[in-house]
Amino acid sequence: MPVIGCMSCGEFISGLSLENSIVAMHLSSEINDYYIEIIEEPEPDRINAFLNRAKSHFGIKDSEDFDISQYVGLILSGGTSLKEETMMNTLSTKTDLIFIGGSSADNFEFKYAPVAYNSTVKDKGFVLCVLKPNGYQIIKTQSMKILPFSHTVTKADFLSKAVFELDGKPAGEVYKKDLKEFIKTTYNLDINDEDIDKLKIKYPLGIVVEGNPYVRSVKDIFPDKLTFYCAIEEGSEVNLLESQSNNIVSDTINALYDTIKDEKYTALIAFNCGYRKLELIETNQLDKYVETFSTINTIGFHTYGEQYITHINHTLTALLLR
Repeated sequence: MPVIGCMSCGEFISGLSLENSIVAMHLSSEINDYYIEIIEEPEPDRINAFLNRAKSHFGIKDSEDFDISQYVGLILSGGTSLKEETMMNTLSTKTDLIFIGGSSADNFEFKYAPVAYNSTVKDKGFVLCVLKPNGYQIIKTQSMKILPFSHTVTKADFLSKAVFELDGKPAGEVYKKDLKEFIKTTYNLDINDEDIDKLKIKYPLGIVVEGNPYVRSVKDIFPDKLTFYCAIEEGSEVNLLESQSNNIVSDTINALYDTIKDEKYTALIAFNCGYRKLELIETNQLDKYVETFSTINTIGFHTYGEQYITHINHTLTALLLR
C-alpha cells in the first residue's frame, strides 16, 4: 500500500482543527487504480516520461490523452521549491489531465517543507499521482472582492516570483499608492507604510479570468518591487483584491454543498491556504470553518499555495471522491 504525504502549517479532519499533528486517510473503494512517482525537477522531459509511464500503467496509448471524466491528478509540491508554477505550466502543456493539490508548509518558517512517497523524501520535490476513482469532483473557492485598481506587469522575474514594475512604475510604490487611496476613499482612514505591511495578507493581487480572480499573495513589499508566493508573468493584467474574511465560511459551505448535492461522495482531500487560516484565526472563525467538513470524511492541510490548473494562493482546492 503506497503512502504519500507532506508537511503543513496546521491540519484538520472531519470537523476537527489540529496543530502539529499527523492526519491520514486510507483510500480503498474510492480508487480503482493509481500511478505515483516522486520527482525533483519539473523538467519537460521528466514530466513527459512520467505521463507516458502512467499511460502505460493504465493501458493508454502514448498518442492518446487521459479521459478526464475517468482520471484526475493529485499533486503534493515542495513548499520551498519555488517551482510550482513551472511544474503546473509544464503539466498543462503536456496533458489535459487536471491536477489538484497544495504546497507543503513548515509553519511559516520557509526553511524545510518536504514531500514524501513511501520512504523517499524530497525537500523541494513533487509527488505526482494519477488516480482512476469511481467518481470525483473538484472544488475551488476563494473569498475575494475585485477592486478597481488594475495594472499591467511590465517587468518581472518569474523564477524569483518578483514584480519590479506595474505600468512601467516601481511596483512597490504603485501597490502602496493604490492601497492608501482605497483605504482613504472606502474607510476614510490614513495609513502609513507600516500599516500596509500588516494589510498585505488582506490585499493581494489577482489575475482575473472571466470574473474569477486567481490570487497571488504578497510576500514582501519593497520600494522598487513586490515579491509573491506565486509568480506573475510579464504582460499579465493584475487587479488589487480585498479578502472578504467574513465570507470565507459561507463561501466554503456553498462551494462544498453545491458540489455534493445528492451525490454520494465518501472522501475529501482539502488544501487550504495558510493565509486563509491566519484570517480565520484573526476573526475567530477557524473552528466554524473546520466544522464545514464535519459531514464528510475529510483530510485537510493548511498550505503554502494551492494547485488547480495553475499555482494560486488564498484559496481552498479540494478533491471529492466517491
